Amino acid sequence: MSREDDYRTARTLAIEELRDCNIKRHCVTAKLEMKNKNTGGQQVIFPYINWHHVLNIDDETIAFEENAGKPTLPEQVLMLHYLLKAKAIPFSGELITFREVPSGTFYYQAFFKRAVAPLVKRFGSRLSLLDQVANLIGEIVPSPADRTLKIVVLPRIPVILSVWKEDEEFPAEGNVYFDTTISSHLPTEDIAYAGSAAVYTALGIARGMK
Repeated sequence: MSREDDYRTARTLAIEELRDCNIKRHCVTAKLEMKNKNTGGQQVIFPYINWHHVLNIDDETIAFEENAGKPTLPEQVLMLHYLLKAKAIPFSGELITFREVPSGTFYYQAFFKRAVAPLVKRFGSRLSLLDQVANLIGEIVPSPADRTLKIVVLPRIPVILSVWKEDEEFPAEGNVYFDTTISSHLPTEDIAYAGSAAVYTALGIARGMK
């Protein structure tokens, strides 16, 4: 089975699970807005990084709206899993790396190559670029690292991008952090995708900046 087929299967299973649950209650838990459509049915609004995606819920179908910029297949799976899994618990304020989430050690090298290495490569010698990115999305926070950008991927999913600048003795370093509550809201594969999405959004905004 291809990777795309895996995502399609995951989306189908998530939608089937939604049909059998109280979606309004899940929206409250996940801090998502749910509203009635004029034509009947409901909509769930997902504030996703720097965009809003809309999930239409009708008698026959549950599907993301295309007019507002339909999310990619992995993004759809991420948001559906978040809606189903998110818990009504406060942030701990304590941070962990991907290595510390369930099975994170096993997948860490892949996550490092996909998210951490590109973050360090782009911003390690240009910390000021993170400040410029923060003018458009997220916010600079005090720690950890020499410069840290927080991006809220979904309401209960802040992702912390941290970079230590290079100097004469040491190369640049970096990491991606999550609140310790992250595994209460997403399975490990979706945590990896959320972290990568935050990194690549920052990279996309930084592209072309002086």
